[in-house]
Amino acid sequence: MNYTDRIDGFQICDPSYVPGFEPKCTTPVYDIVKWYTHEPLEVYDMLTREKKTVTESCYVVARLVYDTHEPCFDFESIGLRWLEAHPTQAIIDAITEFAEKKADEIDSQTLMEKQSWEVYADYCVCPFCRTQSSAATKFCPSCGRRVFRRY
Repeated sequence: MNYTDRIDGFQICDPSYVPGFEPKCTTPVYDIVKWYTHEPLEVYDMLTREKKTVTESCYVVARLVYDTHEPCFDFESIGLRWLEAHPTQAIIDAITEFAEKKADEIDSQTLMEKQSWEVYADYCVCPFCRTQSSAATKFCPSCGRRVFRRY
């Protein structure tokens, strides 16, 4: 999934892995890729295994890895690729904005996980707005927040 439009040839997206070799870690990771154009080239799609012709490709120049000890992302350059890609201030600002927004989302989600529903016989009470809901719900029908029950 792509999280941003292309900004000066850069884009933030989910990491792509060879099918069957996905990592087992659950820490949020986002790739920062650099796009470039080239002569038409025939390639095989990793997922569909279909042959296709492409005129642009990308490579990972850096990663954003969520730090579970602090509510922030660590920026990891892939070797010297980040410096060699000549990033502009626009992409640096976009990465900073994206990382702050995602860290806030993850932080608020973590806070919600620490909150628990009050579970009664056949309904629950949302810890945020105190709305009663069915015991099987994942989202509060009133405030729309994702809530997690502890068993």
